[in-house]
Amino acid sequence: MQAVIGIDFGTASGRAVVFDALTGRELGQAVCPYPSGVEGVLPFPEEPQAVRHDPRDYLFALERAVTGALDAAEAGNPSFRRSEVRAIGVDSTGSSMIPLKADGSLLADDPAFDGNPNAMLWLWKDHSAAGEAEEMTRRCAEEGNRFLRTTGGRCPVEMPWPRLLRLARRDRRTFDAAYTWVELDDWIPFVLSGGGRAASIARNKGGLACKWMYREDLGGFPSDAFFASLDQALVRIAHTFDPSRMLRVDETAGCLCAEWAKRTGLASGIPIAPGMFDGHAGGLGAGIRPGVLVETIGTSAVDLVLVPGSDPVPEIPGMFGVARDAIMPGAYLVEAGRSAVGDLLGWYVHDIAPKGLSFAELGEQAARLKPGQSGLLALDWMNGNRSVFNDASLSGLVLGLTLRTKPEEIYRALVESTAFGARMILEQLESNGHPVSSVIACGGIPRKNQLLVDIYANVLDREVSISRSTQTCALGAAVAASVVGGIWPSFPEAVSHMTGVLEESCRPRQADVDTYNRLFSRYRDLSLVFAEGKPANLGGLMAELRGLGK
Repeated sequence: MQAVIGIDFGTASGRAVVFDALTGRELGQAVCPYPSGVEGVLPFPEEPQAVRHDPRDYLFALERAVTGALDAAEAGNPSFRRSEVRAIGVDSTGSSMIPLKADGSLLADDPAFDGNPNAMLWLWKDHSAAGEAEEMTRRCAEEGNRFLRTTGGRCPVEMPWPRLLRLARRDRRTFDAAYTWVELDDWIPFVLSGGGRAASIARNKGGLACKWMYREDLGGFPSDAFFASLDQALVRIAHTFDPSRMLRVDETAGCLCAEWAKRTGLASGIPIAPGMFDGHAGGLGAGIRPGVLVETIGTSAVDLVLVPGSDPVPEIPGMFGVARDAIMPGAYLVEAGRSAVGDLLGWYVHDIAPKGLSFAELGEQAARLKPGQSGLLALDWMNGNRSVFNDASLSGLVLGLTLRTKPEEIYRALVESTAFGARMILEQLESNGHPVSSVIACGGIPRKNQLLVDIYANVLDREVSISRSTQTCALGAAVAASVVGGIWPSFPEAVSHMTGVLEESCRPRQADVDTYNRLFSRYRDLSLVFAEGKPANLGGLMAELRGLGK
């Protein structure tokens, strides 16, 4: 048996999955929650929009998840031996960034910064630098916006540079103590391969292109003069990135060192694939191919399509990132997303809905409603908007509430709003010349929430299939491992053998499509009014919503 391991670091826990590299079959898996704070989040009352983790939690989870997955694989498969594992792949949330000292050690390990949240890992959903993101957007516009054309023309708050600018201004001591900052998904391969000087870190090109304003076709990062116009300190950080250590997804980030081989029982020297963001890995594990939109739906949502590498660099308004060779060599990955799906539904179920009502109960009751029956229409911006407006300051809305509104009606309207957000992205892709024939859904929610999948099929007016694997992000990392490990000669071949979808899919129903077309038209009107201040005739909207419910 030839096996590979996919290691997937999510928002609240890390997991490892052992896969049969020939078929993609799961052999064993283990999950380890982050032990610090609340689901890993550390208290930081001075910065209410900050979300920080202790990076050492990830090392804790790494060892326990990998050894647990190997133990499970051996227990459930008598013919499996951990010595048969040929390679390792890693994915994580992003941009989740960590400060390192020049010797490659964590700044958090320095006693001088013990307990300092700014020396910890800044999680992807840290929105503390919204003001700096707007400032950087304005500065880019003054230079012609060349470096933001692949991120919708604005600097997202989830990018590293606005956060670094904020840190440089508010905590210069911590900023100056860090030699460089590294993405979590690049740090784990660095650690597994034995570490070393921070200057030697291998960084994946997909992460740099999507989050770090890195445009290989424009020569790399923006100019030193650009960064210096914001803060001279940013220039120093940009110079710590070695272009010779920026890797495509099919290159090798390192080999497993003796220390981690001893900790895990794996063979020393096996190759480690470059890191990937979890949304990107989910697209690969779901079986992405041209013409297919992959929806990775979890706490947030990532929407991915592939564009041929022979085309010009895609510059599509409202997209969150474009990267060549990010998950498929020779193709551009176009990434969009929504800042809250699972988080949005969880907020409603746990904090707003009457206590005692579960996801299952609300879903069952909401499924009995017809589209439009509630008379409600919601905007899904409770955590800002990532695509297509790329504005973290936007907030949510539920329109049409009355004294007769039921909890399940609000729940369904919120699910519908996330589907409308996905349709905004789909229409933006298609209007810019990238047609979508079908949708593959993956992530933690689609298998558990049939109502959501059904609504998405009807709102998008596309057949929605569900990824066969329950661990598509880990599987995507494992697909990359199978290529760097020499098991498959190319990514398309690895994807064709290791991934797939469930037999049953969800097809749109014309009557529901027609109703949702009307609702989506009004969702779009509301979006343009509140996000861009564009005029729209909202007169009679509430009466129109009530009329749909009759």
